[in-house]
Amino acid sequence: MISNKISDYYNQEIDNNYELITNTFNINNYIDMVIFNTFTNNVDSNIIKNLYFYMNNYDSLIYIEPWDLELTFGYVFDCESFNYGKLVDDSDTFYWDILTGDSKLDSLILKRYRYLRKTILTKDYFDKLLDKYYIDLKYASKRDSSIWYEYNLEEEIERIRKWIYLRIDAMDKELSNYDDF
Repeated sequence: MISNKISDYYNQEIDNNYELITNTFNINNYIDMVIFNTFTNNVDSNIIKNLYFYMNNYDSLIYIEPWDLELTFGYVFDCESFNYGKLVDDSDTFYWDILTGDSKLDSLILKRYRYLRKTILTKDYFDKLLDKYYIDLKYASKRDSSIWYEYNLEEEIERIRKWIYLRIDAMDKELSNYDDF
């Protein structure tokens, strides 16, 4: 059943098709993934490719899981680099539009974004989150540094923190042009 729904989804014009999206996906999960991928600037995974799907038996709708996240928070693909990621300062660059042009879907996206901006898409939330997980990140950075390359965890956390601050401001600016925002 899931393969049929996914096949139907990919065989249709997926842009601006509210009916197809709501018949295929859990709409709340879909909208969250649109916002998540846009917020993290996930240049290698958007709502069209590099997705991890699952289906719950109780609603027969498809859910999307975050996937393919190495090119997020300011990294882009670079085949010349050791890890295929190159850091760029592009917190205000949008590789695809968060809004689709479909008024029903866009209204839901803007409503959800407004809600998230009051709850978890805040600078304070990310400050607390980065501080909370510092110890876990410290152990992971030691492990990764011994395998891949050495990096300074404090500098990386501050880089991500700054990137998130700029990203929040850029998304707010981008979406402030819409009446529903």
